[in-house]
Amino acid sequence: MSVADPFAAVAALPGVAELGLRARAAVDRLAGLPALKLRGPEVVAVTALRGARASAALSGVDVSEEDLRSGSALTDPAAGSVARGAVRLSTEIGLVAPVWEKAPLQALARLHAVAAADVDVPTDSLGRPATAAAAARLDVLADALTSPTRAPAIVVAAIVHAEVLTTEAFGPWSGLVARAAARCLLLQRGLDAGGVVAPEVGHLELGLTEYQIAAAGYSSGTAEGVASWVVHCARALEIGAGDALQVCIAHG
Repeated sequence: MSVADPFAAVAALPGVAELGLRARAAVDRLAGLPALKLRGPEVVAVTALRGARASAALSGVDVSEEDLRSGSALTDPAAGSVARGAVRLSTEIGLVAPVWEKAPLQALARLHAVAAADVDVPTDSLGRPATAAAAARLDVLADALTSPTRAPAIVVAAIVHAEVLTTEAFGPWSGLVARAAARCLLLQRGLDAGGVVAPEVGHLELGLTEYQIAAAGYSSGTAEGVASWVVHCARALEIGAGDALQVCIAHG
């Protein structure tokens, strides 16, 4: 396997292709549904809020969708900032997704700025990796993202997710940014072109502990650990697609 295509090397690991195809099939089942044709923006708004709520919960702030929608019960400053950041990111994905093809570091910087918009942090720190080590990893990632790959979008999105999450590239906002970045990649690379699927819902359903274990496996750098992470992300995407299907059915 050519080292010039690191994403393809991951895609070739045991178990990845099978789960990736299952996830893709689940997303593809959404295409052409009447609800998306007739009330697409409404459906996307619902799944975006569900994804924001799940992403906040994965970052330790578990609030209801109604509280997110209304802004009530978010009186704790730290928890409120995380929840509001998750909601802002959910509305930014479609705008940031096109930037990834040529300027992935700029896209990440924008996601970080959006996530931390209502927090008192130095302006010059927004969009900048928290450590030199994280910056170096993101530089390597950006080079890979702007090079051709044979790997499917689910693999690329999973690796971007893990690189931002496990390096804690953006401090306490790393989880929110990582999950939003993964969604951007799924949209930009055409797997979820409508931006209707919220994999965060799947990650939360699989459980925070499983999410953390899978991320730790990726951090180990072993082939088994990396494959486990990508498989976990594929399962989360499949669950998220199933959740989006139920939203579509409800909006008939």
